[in-house]
Amino acid sequence: MRVAFLTESRADWGGIKPVMLEFIANHAEIELWIVGEHLERGTAEDVLYEIRENFRDSISKVKFATKPEEISESKAKWLFVLGDRKNVFPFVISAWEKGIKIAHISGGDFQRGRLVDEKIRNCISEFADIHFPSLEESAKRLAKRFDKSTIYNVGSPFISDILKKTVWVFREDSRFFLIQIHPEDRAILYLKDILHALRNEKVKLMMPNCDRKLYREEFVNLQTGENVEKIENLERTDFLDLLWDCECFIGNSSSMFLEAQYLGVPCLHVGERNLGRQEAFPVHNVHFEYQERSQVGNSEYEILQKIIKAKNKDCRGSSGLRDDYKNGAHGDGSANKKIWRIINENCPDL
Repeated sequence: MRVAFLTESRADWGGIKPVMLEFIANHAEIELWIVGEHLERGTAEDVLYEIRENFRDSISKVKFATKPEEISESKAKWLFVLGDRKNVFPFVISAWEKGIKIAHISGGDFQRGRLVDEKIRNCISEFADIHFPSLEESAKRLAKRFDKSTIYNVGSPFISDILKKTVWVFREDSRFFLIQIHPEDRAILYLKDILHALRNEKVKLMMPNCDRKLYREEFVNLQTGENVEKIENLERTDFLDLLWDCECFIGNSSSMFLEAQYLGVPCLHVGERNLGRQEAFPVHNVHFEYQERSQVGNSEYEILQKIIKAKNKDCRGSSGLRDDYKNGAHGDGSANKKIWRIINENCPDL
């Protein structure tokens, strides 16, 4: 059995990796294609490090690809992709033209605040031969467009990844606020106001995605106080440690709707990027309905009040995942095993 997995950025690697590891554990022949933002931001080296440390001898081919037509080199019968990233879609088209079947993970999601992701996600689903949505509602949306026999609600493989981590210890410097604000209209304004409100607190500021390069340049050049530590790239396990350690996670990251909620970390969601995205646990996140501001700092009281409200929803367990994690909308962490079983039972040609 030979299958290919494609990863575009740290945003999809946390979901692709546990599925790939499950196939490796079952002696599948693996190709790993590394594209897009990994190559732009240097996070490809993080992926390579994980491969060398954990499963170097289990992967037949690792390819850094800058052009979609390079996928014609693949000898795989199936290509696994996740989500809605713009750099993934051209490779999906090229693979489909070559006759490689497409397995789409986390299709069918709804995100009112990020229209381009919505369109790309739906386009990838159009080319998919089999669908592995993470949510029941997502499966229902897909069922309106595609053959129901090709749709399997397996939950999110991101939870599988968290379950593999067994050591969760608060560090001595755990009193800090974690901020990540990806590109959207007024994003820099959100960031400036939040940093002003937290000017007397320790802040760890994670770099945004590259989907708007001008915003990223503004972000990099933003002057911050000595209380702020900027973080460029993190390995997946380091990110989970940072997330679990923080006082409150603030911003517009999709991790607020998945990893953070399964870990029970309090979140303050700002902006519109993820409006409409389904929460793993009802009303876990506190949303700050941001109004247009004429100057930095005049929303300080509102921000601090929302942070206090968010922190009151802290429900971290003693061993990583919150105690009731199996009740989450994204499943119980067995998505990787379900995907392997479904492919193995339904695709004998592999």
